[in-house]
Amino acid sequence: MNKKLELFWPLQHSTISQKFGDNDVVLYKQLNYKGHNGIDLPCQSGTPIYASHDGIVMGMSMDKTAGCGVMIRTNEEYQDRYQTRSFFKTIYWHTTPNIPVRLGQQVRIGDIIAYSDNTGYSTGPHLHWGLKAIKQGENEWDWITLNQNNGYGGALNPEWYVSVMSAYQLRTSLHVMRDLLSKIAMFILLITR
Repeated sequence: MNKKLELFWPLQHSTISQKFGDNDVVLYKQLNYKGHNGIDLPCQSGTPIYASHDGIVMGMSMDKTAGCGVMIRTNEEYQDRYQTRSFFKTIYWHTTPNIPVRLGQQVRIGDIIAYSDNTGYSTGPHLHWGLKAIKQGENEWDWITLNQNNGYGGALNPEWYVSVMSAYQLRTSLHVMRDLLSKIAMFILLITR
């Protein structure tokens, strides 16, 4: 079965301050990009950042341009909007250096994976959220970004795959449903005794 990639917003409340795509900012030209290779979501420093999909922490980094960040890869292949199957990684940049997840850790939608900040080339606290299609290299730990010559370093627009719900909202809803089902089960046990 070919599952389509679905992402959830990585902040509890998301508005976009800069979209993916063509942009004349000098920095992007210096990086040989056509424009912005992700989505910027403004937020206060220290705002929790949630995993936008289930996956494995494949990297944590400090980059002069992007600042501190976390990368999470999907556990399985998904279909993109062009019906191509691949693994994907989401990228969360400009975070605090104190990242609460570790390399190789399995995360679920809605798990806190970082906290926002203003690290790297940034004009204020925000989350830079990116997405790339990847394939496994020769070794288990080698992952290669696909479509690196697309003008955005292989980045795709996360908006193509995002749900209307945030990861936080999904996780909260699942906890409420679990608690409700637990109470119903307890009630059934009481009335059937």
